[in-house]
Amino acid sequence: MSSAKKDNSFNKLGKEAQRYINKTLEDFETQGMKLSPDKRNKLIQLQKEIGEIEQKAEANINEDKSKAEFKVSELEGIPQELIDKLPKVKGKTDAVYLSIHKKKTPVAMSLVKKEETKKKLDLLLDNLASGENVPLIHSLIQKRDEVAKMLGFSSNAEFVLQDKMAKNVANVEKLLDDLTQRITPLGR
Repeated sequence: MSSAKKDNSFNKLGKEAQRYINKTLEDFETQGMKLSPDKRNKLIQLQKEIGEIEQKAEANINEDKSKAEFKVSELEGIPQELIDKLPKVKGKTDAVYLSIHKKKTPVAMSLVKKEETKKKLDLLLDNLASGENVPLIHSLIQKRDEVAKMLGFSSNAEFVLQDKMAKNVANVEKLLDDLTQRITPLGR
């Protein structure tokens, strides 16, 4: 394909065909095809490690057995027959434990009426397996950055944005600055 780009035959192709060839070449490059065999093997190893870390973090979230204490009054909106099935807090007649689970908690959040309870559930959900996953996330960030730099990008953000509408970090920052300037006066 790259040889077709070098001779005149590429220019004779339609715009869609040229875009397809350019996109295909970009995809090969972002998979490390231009790297030396040693660097390519290192890239493959890093990508494997990234996948393993992501799976471990997801497993940690799925296996997390966190629960939180709530007063029954905080769970207004959840059907009483479900509240009656929740484990009771010893020594408290009006408190129950609610398990925090990535699939079930959003359902509870949609049912409860109190905004403070929704916020508490959201925070608990966001922190599932945080003790185990924070070190994994640090490692993931480091490995993704290493992959991006191997492929010639300044950061993982630049790598991820290359084929997005924003194209680069500077454009994202400009958009966020513009939004901040427009929205800030509305919040006052």
